[in-house]
Amino acid sequence: MGRGPMPWLLVLAMISLAQGALAQGIAARFPAGSLQTREAARQALEGVTAERRTNEQEKRAAEQHCLAVFLVTQCRDDARRKHDAKERDLRRVELEAHALQRKLDEDDRLKRRAEDEARRAAEAPKKEAETAEARKRHAERQAESDAAKSRAQDQEAAAEQRRKQSESRQAEHAREQAEAAAAASSEAAEREANRKRLEERRAAARQHAEEKARERAENERRRAERAKAREDERRRTQPTQPAPPAQPAQPAQPAQPDQPAKPDQPAKPAS
Repeated sequence: MGRGPMPWLLVLAMISLAQGALAQGIAARFPAGSLQTREAARQALEGVTAERRTNEQEKRAAEQHCLAVFLVTQCRDDARRKHDAKERDLRRVELEAHALQRKLDEDDRLKRRAEDEARRAAEAPKKEAETAEARKRHAERQAESDAAKSRAQDQEAAAEQRRKQSESRQAEHAREQAEAAAAASSEAAEREANRKRLEERRAAARQHAEEKARERAENERRRAERAKAREDERRRTQPTQPAPPAQPAQPAQPAQPDQPAKPDQPAKPAS
């Protein structure tokens, strides 16, 4: 028990010495308001990162050490206050470095903007002359284009007139052909409709005859089954009496097949 805390005390002491040297170095190199360049801000941030890592290691070592002392709570409070004080110093340097970087970035942006505005101002007369020349060339080309367009419109109007006359003749011819084709199509459609009605009536007549034949066969089968059942019942109830002579069976009247419906006469095509 007496030898347990010693390694932690040694580690804590070593880390504390390193942390103190680094903290004093950061504080001495970067006091408040001392950061002026982008390189100084970069170095300050790198130093803050390294010192913060060491500060966290020291805090964990202190917490392990406090587990072995009598006043644990007081020891932890002291370690936390020490850690927080160092963190405040690191935070101050970190904030100043970031603020400087933002300021330098803004200065660079404003500088580039001023340079761009100066360049545009210097190039403005040249661009205005180029714009005026371009407008002149555009006006000349537009005048030539308008003249060519006017000639093309005259030629297109004459061609349109000829095209309309040709289309009128073609439309008249197409109308005559369409009327002749419609008349022929109407006659063919009427003949086809008559043929389909005739086929449908014949099919309906055949189906009706088949259904009647199936009904008659089913009725005959049921009558035979009922006669056989009555004969079997009679034999079970009168086993000792001699069976009466069988009566000759009456011949069944042949079923008259249904007459199929006469198909309608096909409609006479209109003349």
